[in-house]
Amino acid sequence: MRDLLKVVLSLVLADGI
Repeated sequence: MRDLLKVVLSLVLADGI
């Protein structure tokens, strides 16, 4: 579950950049 959250955060940050 935690890994999935990290993946989602990474996607959000990547999209933000």
